[in-house]
Order: sequence, then structure tokens, then C-alpha cells
Amino acid sequence: MTKAAAGVTILLTAFIATSYGMGIYLFGTLLPDMRTALGLTPNEIGAIAGTTQAGTIIASLLVGFVWPRIGAKTTLLLAQGIIAVAMVLTGFATAAWQLMGLLFILGAMAASSWVAMVPLAQTIIPPHRQGLALGLMASGLAYGVFLLGFLAPLLIGAYGWRSVWIACGALSALLLAIGLLTFSHRPAAPKAEPHASERSSSVLTTPAFLIIALNFLTGLSFHPFQTYLTLLFRDLHHWSMPAATALWSAIGLGGMVGGLVFGLLADRIGAKRSLVLAFAVLLMASLITWKLPLELPVYISMIGFGMAYNAIWGLFAAWLSREFSPKAAAGLMGYTLVSSGLGATSGNYLGGLLTGVTNGYWLLYMLICLAVTIALAITILLPRDRTGTPLATDPHMPPA
Repeated sequence: MTKAAAGVTILLTAFIATSYGMGIYLFGTLLPDMRTALGLTPNEIGAIAGTTQAGTIIASLLVGFVWPRIGAKTTLLLAQGIIAVAMVLTGFATAAWQLMGLLFILGAMAASSWVAMVPLAQTIIPPHRQGLALGLMASGLAYGVFLLGFLAPLLIGAYGWRSVWIACGALSALLLAIGLLTFSHRPAAPKAEPHASERSSSVLTTPAFLIIALNFLTGLSFHPFQTYLTLLFRDLHHWSMPAATALWSAIGLGGMVGGLVFGLLADRIGAKRSLVLAFAVLLMASLITWKLPLELPVYISMIGFGMAYNAIWGLFAAWLSREFSPKAAAGLMGYTLVSSGLGATSGNYLGGLLTGVTNGYWLLYMLICLAVTIALAITILLPRDRTGTPLATDPHMPPA
């Protein structure tokens, strides 16, 4: 990978770290202090979380129509600028309706930036390193959450919760300035090789439906998996609070290296094979969580879960970039984000229903294991990507 491509990869990873790890996830981190200061009710908190998800879904549907007209680079930088403004304004919010509007915008722009990164990576990152680059970008969320864990307590203790939003917004603005300078000297897009024309330009194909279904099952399975994880080990297996919360440290540790490990694998053995391996790891972690609640295997499986779960989003993007033309790949990225969002909403609803009806978690995690098994089977059915081959270009599309 050239120095220019490496620099772009680091910058795009930082964009994801601020928009997701230090943006969307920041609300949950600061919620106890914000709830007290603003007098937020449970219904208002639920509405704020719901509007954030709604912004993500709506933008995921629309951005596929926007970026081909204005370019992926412009879409990304515009989204990053709006994210910075929204985060700073959130630091001055005084009511729930203001938070709903600002976090709707934040969710929408975060999704827009992630979708725009796929065609941008296709034109800047060498084809044989796109798996690594997209894997690192996907792990940006874990890096952002990790940094937030140090930044938030310091600022809250000294200046209050509002200062955290403002500081994160300022950091986003700084990254935007770096992005403007970086992309003003963007390297030329690589030329397509003859076999690049084999990439599909249509989203109405069997592989497209398979990847959309796979994303739905991913959201359906792993959102409730994480939502009820601490409760499962606290209530059902009677772990101590330190032991149960340490599960998240293990997941975070895995998430920080998962994008690198699976990204390198994607460039060596292909995104499809790497996805199969990732879902096999996720299935093993789900089975251990369900049937083998011993500390050592559970902690090891949670490191594996963190690695694989954070990596699959980059692997999805890498597979799409090698199977479809840039326009179709970005459009499908939007559809997969919608699909995973709908799956997550359905999974959390079913999780609440099942745990309420059964007064426990055994059935929920059994069904999660079943859903992950189906997801693994779908992954095996995906066409094998052509490792390291560049993508077809569309002469009617603007430059990235």
C-alpha cells in the first residue's frame, strides 16, 4: 500500500471512529448525566434512540441516489461537516426534541459517510489492499469507543457532559479540515483491468439478495446477543458484576484488532472465505455463551466475538466491492445497512418478548445460535470474490 493510500485509510478510519464510536455511541455513554441534567423520561430516551436508528435507515436508502450525482468524496466530507456541527450543537441542547433532531441527523450522516467510503476506497486504495483498508475502517468504531473511555471521564469530571459533545465535535471538525487537504491532492483512480467488467452493475441478483438477508440475520442475532449478555451471566449464571462487565473489555479488545486481522485475511484468501471464518467464530462464541458458561472459554470466545463482529462490516463492504460495480456496490451498502437495522430492531423486540414470556434467556440464546447457523450457511452460498481485482468503472459517474 502506498503512503497516500495508507494515509487515506487512517483518515477514513478516524472518520468512522468519530461518527460512530464517539458520535452515535456517545449518547449512551453520557446518558446518565444527560438524563439527570435534562430530566429525560424513559419514553423520551426511547424516542431519541429510535430517531437515531430512523436517521440511519432513511439515509442508507437515500445516499445511494445522492453520491453518484455529487461524488463520493463530496458526500463523505459534507457528511463529516454536518456531523461536527450536530455534535457541537448537541452540547448546547436543552430539551428532548432537540436531541431527537440532532441525533437523527447524526445517525443519517454517519450512515452516509460509511456508504460513501466504499466507492471512495475503490478508487484510492489498491485493489489487493482494499480488504485490509475496509477492515480497519470498520474497526474505527472500536477505536472511537476505546478513546471515549478515557476522554469522557476526564471532561465530565472537569467540565460536565456538554463539554464531551463539544470536544468530539471539534475533533470531527479537525478531521474534516485534514480531509479537505488530503482529498484536494487525491491520487488518480486505478485503471480497470479487462476482467473488471465482470462485476455486476445490477442489484437485482441472487448474490445481492443473499448479502441483504445475511445482514438482516446479523442484526437479528447480534444486537439481542449483546443487549442481554450481561444480564445472562448475572441473572442466569450468577457471575459477579466485575466478571460480567469484563466481558465487554474482552469484546473491545477483540474489536480493536479484528479489522486488521480479518482485513489481511480478506486480501490473502478473499472476502467470502474470510466471512465464512468470521461467522464460524461468531457461531462458536454463541454456542459457548449458550451452553458453556465457564470463565476462561467465555472470555476467549468474547475476544473472538469482538474480532469477528467488528470485522464483518468491513468484510461485507470488501465482498461487495469485488462483486459489483461502484454504483451498485454503494447502493447495496445502503440496503444492507437498512437490512441490518431492521434486523436489529426485530431482534431487540423479540428478545424482550422471549425473555418476558420465558422469564429467562436460555431460549433466546438458543434461537440466536440457530440464526447464526443459517447466516453461516448463507455465507457459504455467496459467490467467491476475485481476490485483489479492481472494479469496473462507470463512465457516466462523477469522479470519487
